[in-house]
Amino acid sequence: MPLSYALSAAAIAAPFLLSLTYHQLCMTSGFLGTYYIRYYSSSETDSPNSEKPLQQQHRQCKLYLAESSIPNAGMGVYTAVDVHKGSSIGNIDPIIPITDAKAKTNWTIGEFHWNSDDFEGIWYESDRSLSALIPGFGALVNCHFGLNNFHHKHQPMYDSAGLHRYKDPGAGAFTYWHGVDNVAKRDIMAGEELFISYGESYFTGKKRKEKMGPIPNATDFEEADQIVAKAHQQLNIEETADDSKETKEAAWKNIVASEATSDRVRMVLPKHYDELEEAHKVGTARHSLGRDSIKTQGWLNENGICLDTVYVKKSTLPQAGRGAFAKEHIPRGSVIVPVPVMPVNRTNLIVRKHKGKTTSLQLLTNYVYGHPESEIVLLPYSSEAVYVNHGGKVRANAKLSWTTSSTPIHKDELFGMKPHEIIEGVKLGLLMEFIATRDISPDEEILIDYGDEWDWAWTNHVKDWKPIQGSSSYVQSNILTKELNGYYKTKDEQKEEPYHSSLSTAVKFWLKDLDFYDVIISKDEEAGEHTVYHANWTQDLDKDSYCIRQCEILHRSLTTT
Repeated sequence: MPLSYALSAAAIAAPFLLSLTYHQLCMTSGFLGTYYIRYYSSSETDSPNSEKPLQQQHRQCKLYLAESSIPNAGMGVYTAVDVHKGSSIGNIDPIIPITDAKAKTNWTIGEFHWNSDDFEGIWYESDRSLSALIPGFGALVNCHFGLNNFHHKHQPMYDSAGLHRYKDPGAGAFTYWHGVDNVAKRDIMAGEELFISYGESYFTGKKRKEKMGPIPNATDFEEADQIVAKAHQQLNIEETADDSKETKEAAWKNIVASEATSDRVRMVLPKHYDELEEAHKVGTARHSLGRDSIKTQGWLNENGICLDTVYVKKSTLPQAGRGAFAKEHIPRGSVIVPVPVMPVNRTNLIVRKHKGKTTSLQLLTNYVYGHPESEIVLLPYSSEAVYVNHGGKVRANAKLSWTTSSTPIHKDELFGMKPHEIIEGVKLGLLMEFIATRDISPDEEILIDYGDEWDWAWTNHVKDWKPIQGSSSYVQSNILTKELNGYYKTKDEQKEEPYHSSLSTAVKFWLKDLDFYDVIISKDEEAGEHTVYHANWTQDLDKDSYCIRQCEILHRSLTTT
């Protein structure tokens, strides 16, 4: 028989009516560990004028980084193979929680972070505002409301890669959130650029409106398709006294003027009658980019850089978490994977200060490259790049280098700009590459040298590290929740055998009609009078159950279904 629980959620007050769908153990938030920037001096990183590396000849590459088919949109990601609806695309991506992202100024990442509410559990990380940075498809891929073809699976995994905060100095030094799957929303043709919805609100801010102008949404493309279909039938079936091109052009102009309800719709409609047939055939969304927006394999080979060369699993290095591994043999001197980087103001890595001293840094600090005297650090924003670990001078089999390719997605002119000009203008378009420094075997981990300063700092951290007091019995909430398998301790049971102090019971809920519940006014010797909401815990979790509230389990009983 399934279990039924009665909960005390005294902090939940009218007029909010809540449906309790399920409860789990949640971890008291906070990443541990010391933060170290990976420093590269000019002697360690090749200059933009270095000898051009080899472009490796891969088995059929499935994903390419190249110039977007959307004008002035910078980089884009293309599939070189057909992808069926529901299939996964590329590597699973990590999530790096970002604290107070909206409060930052000149914050490049503000263009790329996602609402943490979109990903279950991220809000556990802090009592301050949180955003989710998804280096990889969450940052590389563009949005086109008429052609969006995949979405993030919003159930990331929380996994410490086997590290424990009581015995491992690497615990908390990397994000535990990973496994964001990229899933096709429809069948995707080989050669298509991948697009994901940013949400219409992304484009409604004043600054973006001024910069980008009006952006057609899905409804606009649907309306445009309807106008094209209607015009195509009228102008090709109706018999007229004069079937001249000029007459049909004038008729098309009249249809646009009378039928289109907004400037956004007019933007995506064919400009001339002779484009009507093509727009009717491929749709206004595809027509707005041009049929050549679906690339040939030859174009991808010539203009793209393969993204499909590594896979992710647990690192071979102790304390490192996850790493990137070669899918195939990579010859010395070959490009392993492209590394697009975004400039980040170093001061934006600070979360808290006390008496003028930095007391807390973003976890992001452990993922950036930089020079100790620069105002700017560089954040790699491909999922493959963020998993490449430090091998030191002995184990490193790759190096980081500025790209020497002639691709338009890399903008050499940025090298002549001052740091504040790059930051204030949110300038993107810098591309680096991991280059093999020796032959790399299939399934070998890709490792680079982070530099002597990083190596020294890490060595000293390991030497001086001490576990947090009381952490010996710590257990991850998701692991314990799985082990308990739905059998959670009541308040009285926890008096006899409490959970670890970092854990508490909590409920997820969403607004619901009060009639859904048995509402009981109860009295407790310690808590006094409080309201109990009794709900059926055997129901399926609702996708809109996005809130969480700490609670106590008063009693547990068997129920029949």
